[in-house]
Amino acid sequence: MLVRSPRWLLLLALAACTSSSDKPGTDTDATTDTDTVGSDTDGDTDVAADTDVATCDVVPTCTDFGAVPAAPTYLDAPANVTATDQGPACGDPKLLIALRDISVRAAQDDITGDVIYCVTQVESSAGSEIRITTPTKPLNEGDSVSLPLTDGILWGDVLTPRAASGSMLITVDCLESDNPAEYDSLVTALTNAATELGATQNAKLWSFAADKPITGIVAATLTANDDDLLFDAQVMLPEEDLLALAAGATWTVRRSGVASLSDWDWEVGLLVWGCSDNGG
Repeated sequence: MLVRSPRWLLLLALAACTSSSDKPGTDTDATTDTDTVGSDTDGDTDVAADTDVATCDVVPTCTDFGAVPAAPTYLDAPANVTATDQGPACGDPKLLIALRDISVRAAQDDITGDVIYCVTQVESSAGSEIRITTPTKPLNEGDSVSLPLTDGILWGDVLTPRAASGSMLITVDCLESDNPAEYDSLVTALTNAATELGATQNAKLWSFAADKPITGIVAATLTANDDDLLFDAQVMLPEEDLLALAAGATWTVRRSGVASLSDWDWEVGLLVWGCSDNGG
């Protein structure tokens, strides 16, 4: 004899065969995802593979980026930063690098003070940039001057960070100005050389594409300049440290010597910070 099961028993059995993971549009993780709903061959509806994107918590997001870090980490040298490994979540950072200030511990010109301007270069696999700063006021022993971002940015442009990849070599050459005409001629020479390589110019900052090496440009223009080239320094930012530096770091570089029978001692401060498109 055929026994018919009550209708409510059949409904319970059917519900037990459908797991929560088979319900369309259901996800159990805490982050927002982009799951899509599709059908498989057995006729029911399954949730597609989760494509959630992890966030990079060690640097800020590039969305609405614009803040100079209030308290960047002070380093004896940029290589002393603790490397940060966030895997593919962060990707390559975007950086701003700036010449923050110039300090005179001992002036080469003991009578009128040192009028200083600097030519900087940043070279990397992502491209290169050249900057010439505006001459300072006369600086005597113990004097310092802070540079505005419009005059001190070496990589990027004011508050627009530029993508960075590979190790980055920073070169800082600073001169004591004796004749304003020498500065003007140097700006003209750098402008002409940069234009020939198709650089993008914003005031006295020139940005070059990755396939336009700048080796020799600054050296050639400085050789033709009669101002006293005193300060020369190179700083390497290792590729593995760029992400940690993007969280905000600062350090100083100091050089000293004797020129025209007078001691000189100068120090420049550098600042780096940035963001990631996938930052937190």
